[in-house]
Amino acid sequence: MKCANCGTSVFKKPLERVNPKGEIGIWWCRDCIKKNEPELYKNIISDREPINDVLEDICYGKKFKT
Repeated sequence: MKCANCGTSVFKKPLERVNPKGEIGIWWCRDCIKKNEPELYKNIISDREPINDVLEDICYGKKFKT
């Protein structure tokens, strides 16, 4: 799976869904969301649970932060 905007692989960066559930998923990396949809980015970051940080550390390493 890749970012629909820039083509970055999910193995390099986590992807977030940018369209409503019930439709075919469109996934973007957080860098693209931050650049193109700042309000959506702010909502995604504010809705995060602490377990997300743990899972990202496991999958992407502790150096990965957005």
